[in-house]
Amino acid sequence: MAANTPFDYSRHEHDSVLVYDLSEWDGDTDTVGDLEDQWAADARQSHISGTVTVFGPDVSLGRETQEHLAREWSANVDAAGVERIAFVADGVKAHAVSANMDVEPAVHAFGSREDAIEWAQG
Repeated sequence: MAANTPFDYSRHEHDSVLVYDLSEWDGDTDTVGDLEDQWAADARQSHISGTVTVFGPDVSLGRETQEHLAREWSANVDAAGVERIAFVADGVKAHAVSANMDVEPAVHAFGSREDAIEWAQG
């Protein structure tokens, strides 16, 4: 079941890693509620131990968006019980998101989807 969003996204599993490609998301937190619920349900699957979220070049990570991600996404990560969380984006965007996550699992930022998946596999 796909989340209802005004932007295209994809999700797939790479062995024990859940990958969400949010390249089309612009950073508007009002548009991701259903997607956050879907991610949480997918990440709680017993065989998932790591996740990768890919951001596109046009995502805006302003203060409001970063605060939302820190609050809502941190809660979802803690509830999911995964061991590794990776973010992929150009420049400092992935670092901005990962720096604001307040979670137990390891969090890392990458410029490459492949490197993030390899790391998230453990």
